[in-house]
Amino acid sequence: MSWGANAIFIAATECAVAWAAQSPLAHVAYVVRRLPDHAWYRREWKHDVGAEGLLVLRPVGHPNAYGMNNGVAWNTLIPDRFTTPDTEVSAQLHAYLAELGMEEERPPADFRRWLQSVAAELGQSIVFYSCSMWAGDIEHEYVLAYGAGERLHVTRQDAAGQMIGHDALRKGLAEVSVHLPTGYFALHTGAFDWASHALRKG
Repeated sequence: MSWGANAIFIAATECAVAWAAQSPLAHVAYVVRRLPDHAWYRREWKHDVGAEGLLVLRPVGHPNAYGMNNGVAWNTLIPDRFTTPDTEVSAQLHAYLAELGMEEERPPADFRRWLQSVAAELGQSIVFYSCSMWAGDIEHEYVLAYGAGERLHVTRQDAAGQMIGHDALRKGLAEVSVHLPTGYFALHTGAFDWASHALRKG
């Protein structure tokens, strides 16, 4: 069974939500303020979505990625100001994806510039998350974070498939003030009711 996620996470400040409502991504925008009714099957999994909640733009990513039906392809997002992607981040991301044989999951430079420009416009951190899995095994998982520069977080595994350190999702969400105690993320469960959190209702 395959699974994938491609999304942008931003703290749901008044400024960020107003920006999303006027953006070309309004139809894929969701505002999650709290998770009161979520079924926490293990107490240690319980988490919140930050003090201001979480603005999620999904799916946004590679046009052929898993679950991209009705999503926003990353090659359609062009920055309105010029910025330069971090060359060290570029090299690290290329090396990570090349090692996995998944170079096609590398986002275009204009998309990275667009993410930088949005972070600058909002004056707050934003992160892009990309992950694909097959039969429960991670094929790739990385986060590009923007705020004071550009940073990369990747999920690494040893030869036995055991995770080395924290996963990219936990590191990335921490950049937007969402702290997961474990690798469990309620918004990635199949039962999560996205429709009730849609920025555009109906």
